[in-house]
Amino acid sequence: MRQLISLAKRAAAVNSTVLLTGESGTGKSAVARWIHDNRPNSSGPFIAVNCAALPHSLVESELFGVRKGAYTDASKDRPGLFFQADSGTLFLDEIAELPLEIQPKLLQALETGKIRALGDTKEDEVKVRLIAATHQPLEQRINDKLFRSDLYHRLNVISLEVPPLRERKEDINELIKTLIDTICLRLGKQGPVNISAEVLRWIRAYHWPGNVRELANTLERAIVLAEHDTLLLEDLAQASKLPVDDGDFLESAMLQGWTLADIEQAYIHHVLEMTGGNKIQAAKILGLDRSTLYRKLS
Repeated sequence: MRQLISLAKRAAAVNSTVLLTGESGTGKSAVARWIHDNRPNSSGPFIAVNCAALPHSLVESELFGVRKGAYTDASKDRPGLFFQADSGTLFLDEIAELPLEIQPKLLQALETGKIRALGDTKEDEVKVRLIAATHQPLEQRINDKLFRSDLYHRLNVISLEVPPLRERKEDINELIKTLIDTICLRLGKQGPVNISAEVLRWIRAYHWPGNVRELANTLERAIVLAEHDTLLLEDLAQASKLPVDDGDFLESAMLQGWTLADIEQAYIHHVLEMTGGNKIQAAKILGLDRSTLYRKLS
């Protein structure tokens, strides 16, 4: 993530097109917003649209605008998303879903900096920074004749891959704090919400196929259903499909796909809990010298 942020900083400093890749729910839209907010002049608007959510027949008018009389229902001029994002950033999420027939017009807009509204006879110049994102491999879409290779190369000036949550487990503690604060603010929940060591252990062990989005939804459901200020395993069980019966520790660990490092960490935390945080006693039980235990804890 530090490498990603370093690359994003360099991308924010210039006006080149950015292509964000990575699994669904990893936070590509958050990275796009971060790049916009950290550019030298961030006063312009940030306009975001999910290409998969646009009606197929309205994609062109939504992106480039429409002039009065262009079709039966066009009773007035309507500016498109490119015009709305002028002097700012246009974020096209799920770019792989953009209809093939619209792709040449998007390519032309990127190359010339000019757009033509549907039904218009002249072009308007716009200054827009485009950021696109996809969880689908665009190379495969090109092979399937569903995406233009020239548009792909025009989008792929700066490519940033957002890694899945299972590959950045060390970020989970900070993510949980940020997500809980955001959720509580949105729900208007007063007072701190803590999380038990057992819940944290399960969260770190789970592979999170839905990535940060799934973690956020699980935490929100748990916070809503919890009857106390500390989230327990039973709260998580109500909010998700995570198994909470750890009667057979090794079997549960195997089913959850724990690595050897995950098992070691869980056992060290368990021993520390049983000894009330006494590291000297815990080191004796674990068969470690204190310096080794402190190193593993750090």
